[in-house]
Amino acid sequence: AHVSVDLFYSNFSRRTKHIIDIIGILFFVLPFIYIIFIPSLDFVADAWRTGEGSESPSGLPYRWFIKSAIPVSMLFFALSSLSRLLRDTAMLLQGKN
Repeated sequence: AHVSVDLFYSNFSRRTKHIIDIIGILFFVLPFIYIIFIPSLDFVADAWRTGEGSESPSGLPYRWFIKSAIPVSMLFFALSSLSRLLRDTAMLLQGKN
């Protein structure tokens, strides 16, 4: 837990914590994922099309494969964020503490 955030967050009610989490996911996490994911598609497509590799003999031979981790990781991050968003929304609507 981050001390500066936890000083305030730990004193909030469960309902307020869920609201803060939902707002954070909607306004910070999902836009961040979008900003990284969309440009990475062209970046990775160019690397795949050219079969990009390192020109150095001891370099990485399959850069196109490594660059593919960017959009894939953003997809996984989006799935986990949506899962968290659904969970927080369900708990907020159910009023569970």
